[in-house]
Amino acid sequence: MQWAMSIPDDGVFGDQTKRALQRRVGVQQDGVIGSETVTALQRHVRAQVDGVWGPETTRCLQQSLNSDRF
Repeated sequence: MQWAMSIPDDGVFGDQTKRALQRRVGVQQDGVIGSETVTALQRHVRAQVDGVWGPETTRCLQQSLNSDRF
């Protein structure tokens, strides 16, 4: 996912990655992956929007990354 957001690909879902994800989905960049970020991510990757990061969110995120539409 890091390569898709043009940040160093270190394999760590750390603060830099969280903030880049928040920037990509258009929410406050506080580095906290809460329901607001998850809801925005779900809309972004066309998953069911429920604010909970579960298997469907992961699947839709992976599909989005694989198709270069993330």
